[in-house]
Amino acid sequence: RQTIQWHQECSALNQLIDKTKLYQKIIEKNKQRADFEEDRFKIGQIDLSHVIRTENDRITSQLVRNRTFAESQLTSWKVFYLAGKISEKIK
Repeated sequence: RQTIQWHQECSALNQLIDKTKLYQKIIEKNKQRADFEEDRFKIGQIDLSHVIRTENDRITSQLVRNRTFAESQLTSWKVFYLAGKISEKIK
């Protein structure tokens, strides 16, 4: 039973790590987009609401990435616990 749970937690951890990497790429793209929209605003091509919406998208993706990263940390501790190695990590 514990071996099955360990495999499930390892799988979940790998998925969370992949999601964190994906969200990091999304953040980078949103940052580029925000910079571009700000430049467009400065030269009068768009109104301020576009800049605000773009920054909101960037912040939202950062929050999701941070939440996913925190979940991956919790899951990694579960994996250590199930593997009987938590005492090594605490030292």
